[in-house]
Amino acid sequence: MPPAVTPLFFALVAGACGSGDSGEPGDGPVDAGPDTGADGDSDSDSDSDVDSDTDTDTDTDTDTDSDSDSVSDSDSDSDSDVDPCAVPDADGDGHDSIACGGDDCADDSSDVYPGANDFEWFEELVWDSGANGNYIDPALAVAADGSARVSFHAWVPAGASGADELHVSSNASGAWESDVVDDAAAEGQYVRQSGIGVDADDAVHIVYQIHDGWDAAVFPFDLSYAKDAGAGWELETIDAAGNAREPSMAIDEDGILHAAYTDGSRLDLRYATNPKGGWRTELVDTWATGWSPTSVALAPDGTPSIAYEAYWADGTILRLASLDAGVWARTDVDAIDSGAFAYESLLSIHMVVADEVGIAALLYWREGAFGPTHQEALFASDGAGAWVVETISEDAQAPARCAVDVDGVFRVVHGDPPSAELSHWTQDGAAWSLETLPFTSDNSERVSYLIRDGSEHLVYVDSTADDAIWYATRSLADGVDQDCDGLADE
Repeated sequence: MPPAVTPLFFALVAGACGSGDSGEPGDGPVDAGPDTGADGDSDSDSDSDVDSDTDTDTDTDTDTDSDSDSVSDSDSDSDSDVDPCAVPDADGDGHDSIACGGDDCADDSSDVYPGANDFEWFEELVWDSGANGNYIDPALAVAADGSARVSFHAWVPAGASGADELHVSSNASGAWESDVVDDAAAEGQYVRQSGIGVDADDAVHIVYQIHDGWDAAVFPFDLSYAKDAGAGWELETIDAAGNAREPSMAIDEDGILHAAYTDGSRLDLRYATNPKGGWRTELVDTWATGWSPTSVALAPDGTPSIAYEAYWADGTILRLASLDAGVWARTDVDAIDSGAFAYESLLSIHMVVADEVGIAALLYWREGAFGPTHQEALFASDGAGAWVVETISEDAQAPARCAVDVDGVFRVVHGDPPSAELSHWTQDGAAWSLETLPFTSDNSERVSYLIRDGSEHLVYVDSTADDAIWYATRSLADGVDQDCDGLADE
């Protein structure tokens, strides 16, 4: 029988097997020496890494994050709060806060940063094709995101005398881009005044007048409509029965369009709307001049009103028609007595409606049969319970455009013939304060102006530079230093 094996021999064999493990598949990390853990690594804890703590990361602290400060937060300092500069641009306006080494003086407001609009006009070129310009009747609309749309008709060479196209320009992409809406020139047609609006879905809507040629005997203009909801322009005719003139339009919160226009053939004022998708037209007043401007605006409750010029026995009338329970109620705002005048006419009418109605108009009149002519800027409002008509300027040029801010303060912009610049009037209690804008626009019907979301928006044609179209905007004065220069509204 074999010799007996002593207990000491078993002990030596067991010790040799334990220290000589070469790491078979499935084993943990190879130990560098004895430990008391069950994980097979070289430290004394029971996790699977080689540091001296009991967590599962590779640093030397006892928390569960990857830094070495022993606190379970997202920064690398030794406190338990969050580093305030972990997000240095908290308002996302592209400027880091001053506390984090940036230049943003108010990092809790995305409207405040160096270079922001702080009651200063910013100008941008909308359209300029050179000496063959002649861009007329710009109309302006502003979308909910603050981007602008401008419609205008442009003369283009066609045949012996040329013709027109309807264009629209937009800065929604960050740069001005223009598109041909109606290539009327290709058909030998002519486009004239337009009204434009943008609905809540950013679809663009335009009403405009178009005709087939300069036939002095007929001179027919159709009222047409264009819409772009993102898939291209869709065109249709609203009214081809008469001679549509001077259209204006507004869009209500439901996306329904409200358009006003005069009829040069029937000498009346008409209204068009599309509540169910199709267009419906109706007569508003049979005493409209048929050639003068219209302005349609919506009350806060959506009720449409139209300001226009009407005839009367001894002159002309600035008149307002408002839709009340399906019936047009007409009010005479101001009766202009001819007196010694040989002729008078309202060259422009523009209305806004807030808590009260404001109407800016430009009156043209002549002294006697061959005397000098005059142009006056008028403003009418009904805030006192009765109409008050004021002469803002006795030396003005069309058009006169008006707007109202959220505080109910009215503003009026019109041309200034002596300087070829624009006059900007702000209602100041019972008076008006004048600001001369450094924009050249010395031709009539070449200005559009509105206020939206605390900013003024202006489009004008610079006739001294090949009729280039310009857009300008600025924030209203609000007492806030929006551009971080240490000065508010400067």
